[in-house]
Amino acid sequence: MRKEFAKKFFMGTLAFFLGFVAMANFIHALGIFLLELGPEHLPFSIVAVSGLVLLYSVTNAIAAEKMKADKLFAAAILFFIVNYVALLFLHIGEFAHSFYFFVIAFLVMWLHEGLLTQFTSSIFTPLQSKRYLPFVLGFMNLGLVLGALFAEPYKLIHEFLGIGTLAIAGLFVVLILITIVGRKFKYELTKTLHEAHKSSLFDEIKKGGIYLFGESKLYRLLMIVVILFVGLHISIDFKLKTVLGENFGHGILTEILGLVYMVRSLGAWLISTMLVRRLLFRYGVSNMLIFFPASVLAVTLIASLMGLTYPAVIAVFLVFSLSHFSYYEICLSQMLSVVPEEFERGVHFLIHGLFYSLGMIGFSLILLLYTNDIALESTLNTGVILAVAALLIPISIRMKRLYFGQLKANLNSQDEFLKLQSIDLFSEASSIKSGEPYLRRMLELPTLEGNVKARVIGSLGGIGNAQTIVDLTKILEQDEDPKMKLEAIHAINMIIQTAKRLDAVPVTKHYLLRTYEKVLLSGMPAYVKSEVIAALKYFDLEDVMSFLELHLRDKDVQIQQNVLKTLATFRDRGIIPYLEPFLDSKYLELQSESITGLWQFEEMRIKVLPRLTGLLASNDPKAVECTLSILGSIKATWDKEYVHEQLENGDEHLQLHALVTLIELGDTEHTELFTQKLLGYVQQDEMKELDFALSHYRNFPDSVRNNVVKLIQEMSDEESSALLQAFRDSKFVFSTEIAALSVG
Repeated sequence: MRKEFAKKFFMGTLAFFLGFVAMANFIHALGIFLLELGPEHLPFSIVAVSGLVLLYSVTNAIAAEKMKADKLFAAAILFFIVNYVALLFLHIGEFAHSFYFFVIAFLVMWLHEGLLTQFTSSIFTPLQSKRYLPFVLGFMNLGLVLGALFAEPYKLIHEFLGIGTLAIAGLFVVLILITIVGRKFKYELTKTLHEAHKSSLFDEIKKGGIYLFGESKLYRLLMIVVILFVGLHISIDFKLKTVLGENFGHGILTEILGLVYMVRSLGAWLISTMLVRRLLFRYGVSNMLIFFPASVLAVTLIASLMGLTYPAVIAVFLVFSLSHFSYYEICLSQMLSVVPEEFERGVHFLIHGLFYSLGMIGFSLILLLYTNDIALESTLNTGVILAVAALLIPISIRMKRLYFGQLKANLNSQDEFLKLQSIDLFSEASSIKSGEPYLRRMLELPTLEGNVKARVIGSLGGIGNAQTIVDLTKILEQDEDPKMKLEAIHAINMIIQTAKRLDAVPVTKHYLLRTYEKVLLSGMPAYVKSEVIAALKYFDLEDVMSFLELHLRDKDVQIQQNVLKTLATFRDRGIIPYLEPFLDSKYLELQSESITGLWQFEEMRIKVLPRLTGLLASNDPKAVECTLSILGSIKATWDKEYVHEQLENGDEHLQLHALVTLIELGDTEHTELFTQKLLGYVQQDEMKELDFALSHYRNFPDSVRNNVVKLIQEMSDEESSALLQAFRDSKFVFSTEIAALSVG
């Protein structure tokens, strides 16, 4: 935990300084550029930066084969430092000096987020990146906000110490932090390096180009979208700087620029942390890409009608950049996630490197055509923004269709990775109409098995409906694999939870209950039957009462225990007559379930308290185990002392049960010890204890389960592989854990 905190601390600090330096220096350089050189020279600077971005893309792709991520990042920061040092000593004339300063500041501002994301992804596993990258980028945005806020004092200090001095100091801090991370977390960096590529970068680009231009309409369109988005970015950014340069003089320009970029950074941070995940899941990647140019087009049209005053131009800039810097890159990465592995590196380089840079150069050359005439610029540049935004909408709609076509084609692919990726992408809420029928059809394939079948069933749980439940009941009736039955039960539970009730489709509800009864009467293992009984809590009590009453008389104590547990979930006083008789059962397990169920009713506590007190006073191992189960279920935080005492018990099983109970009572600091217990059981082949631990683990809160996965990822390769295999071999379904631990 300390190591994980240290990683987050160093990366957050590094991100903050990089964001602060990038923004403060950029605003200062932009102010000097607009005041001394004029907006008409901006396209020349964009051409220069575009060339440097292209050069960086090529050198980064080549160097990535031989250098670790920390060395690549350090080399880029050193390049910036060397150029800022040169600014202090070069005497090349005021015009050239201001131009040079702005180009370097512009380059840092253009690349800083990509550099930081690439480095962060190299020291965190993919699952950790999803969890911690927003944290790191949050600190970067905080640096951007403060950099914009302190742009004016930053400018005054620069004028006193010399241009580039503070940038050098800030980048040296970043360089020191990179070195610390590189040394302190050397193992992680080494572990996450890709294996040496079997072919050269040229061969990779050649293969990617053949796929891009010969086979994939989707990625050809995506390439065009990237080029047009870059053009939109450059045109809107140029419009903002031109309008502000015209309207504000030397005394206030830096403050206005600082305020605009501060609002942008703060807004992007808030949207990315609070809304992006919900929006992407609710509306889907392709729909969000369509929304992007549509919103820009609408606001630009309104701004044109208002006369393109500087508040209207600022509004256009904010609408564009808030979307661009909060979810655009995420959408691109999602759409690029289904590139076949053999073409992936080449396609990524061509789209994100080569054509991204060429798009910058092309649109900056277009700007050169009209920047000498401000009146002409006001008309033409606005026209370019409107034309590009309007063009992007039909292209994005066409790309959406191709994207879903690609996903559907991948469902029949021989490549399991592409299959699994596409199934996951189909589980967006926006894919209900187009994705759900295809996934249901996959269930009918006789060749579907293993991870792919489990992923299909799990995804249907996210986007399914009443008809889907009917298809999933076929798994319960026909599939002989207990894991598939468990996965189907979980998926059905998810659908019922989403639908809230099944009263609107009584035929489905009746059919499902009949299917559950067949499973209970079958030869399936007891843990599958337990899941069936537990699933009855998602129905109305009157629908399942006769069903539960029947199985309450079952001769199998485990079945009776599960029925009592399910009855307790209804929180209806009508269950009291069914629970109360078991207070006198000869089986302690049934007594404990009765106590747990009746505890929720205040008037019954006076009756069950003596029974609980008797169990607490007993030293019989069975009584202790039942007592721990009760304390965990009723959240008896007032009696943690008893649980801690059992943690010191000489009985290994009771120690484990006490540990599980403490976690259930909210003592998550014991998560690391629990993870070590899991590893010990795997290494010692203690299957009984491992099964017990995993049966409780699957009911832990998501935060605890995520923490366990994170701790496993920090173990050695041998240890994490052993636990991964344990999850795979378990009779329970751990799709999330298997997916997370299988990567990297």
